[in-house]
Amino acid sequence: FDRVHLIVLFTGAEELGLKGAQAFISNHTWKTSIRRFINLDSTGGNGKAILFRAKPSQLVVDYGRVPRPHANVFGDEILQYLGANTDYTQFATKGSLPGYDFAFYLDGYNYHTLLDQPSIVELGALQHLGENTLALSHEILLGRVDLQQPYNISDDDNLIYFDILGRHLVTYKMSTSIIVQAILTGLIFRLPILVPLISRSASITLESDDNIGLSPILDEFSTKIGLPLVNRQ
Repeated sequence: FDRVHLIVLFTGAEELGLKGAQAFISNHTWKTSIRRFINLDSTGGNGKAILFRAKPSQLVVDYGRVPRPHANVFGDEILQYLGANTDYTQFATKGSLPGYDFAFYLDGYNYHTLLDQPSIVELGALQHLGENTLALSHEILLGRVDLQQPYNISDDDNLIYFDILGRHLVTYKMSTSIIVQAILTGLIFRLPILVPLISRSASITLESDDNIGLSPILDEFSTKIGLPLVNRQ
């Protein structure tokens, strides 16, 4: 295995309790040599494959180097709420391996029906998944990623992440998110007080300008253009 850089693993019996992934992570001799895994799943065949979750969350930074990132931290919350699992669960939880979980999620109404056929999969969807998976694999295989890093990372301060129009990936720490939310909440509660003060300050400024001779200037200008001002008395 020391000469092998990439394992392509096809698992079966996922719908029956992740049996294929469980068998690999429990019995295969290669399990201890894995430094990263990329799980590809699907509940549909259209749109862009999203990065639902990563463990540890700091691995998302490496994913941010792909050409067209598509990710949202809410994905993990949604999967937990629905009680849904993929092979990622076996690798990340039971195997304690660092890795990523990708899946298509649009057109889920075809999932597990007679309409669930290869012909309904959009070519653009596969292209998007393929480009991002290839780029991420390159980052890992070409040594641009510190493969020892996960053993020193703690997820005590998880990363918040989301993409902007599939072009840029935004990441920041949970602690930073709490600070930003506190600032925004404080501004919202102070807004009803600040608005009247600003309005009154602007009114006082206008009155002051009028007192120093602004009114005659405006009257003269309006007379020249033929649009006299309405009497403000």
